[in-house]
Amino acid sequence: GIVPTDYHHKILYLPYGYTNLRCNGFAGTASVGPWLRQLSPVNRYGTGLIWMSGNVVNNIELLFHEVGHTLGMAHADIPGGCDLVDQCDHTCPMGATGGQGIRCMNAPHLWQLGWSQPMLRLG
Repeated sequence: GIVPTDYHHKILYLPYGYTNLRCNGFAGTASVGPWLRQLSPVNRYGTGLIWMSGNVVNNIELLFHEVGHTLGMAHADIPGGCDLVDQCDHTCPMGATGGQGIRCMNAPHLWQLGWSQPMLRLG
């Protein structure tokens, strides 16, 4: 009774060590936005795809980052970039390189997700 198109995310965990040997050592990668556009009455968005290395199976911070990509988010950056080019805003999971701890998305990403409200003018 499982309907695959009812799910917003599909995650493929690759075997431990596989990505180090065959895929240039990535920890995780994801589609930007929904990759599968098949909709259902339960899922009106589509389905994002995530591939994770078995080496990081317990890293919720990395999973949070990859889910951000499936929701259409790019990396969080700072003006001028840094040595990682486009992952320099360590106040957001979309700019973190890992190990900073779980935190909320930064203001631009919250706005992108529609979680911000317009400011009310007083007076």
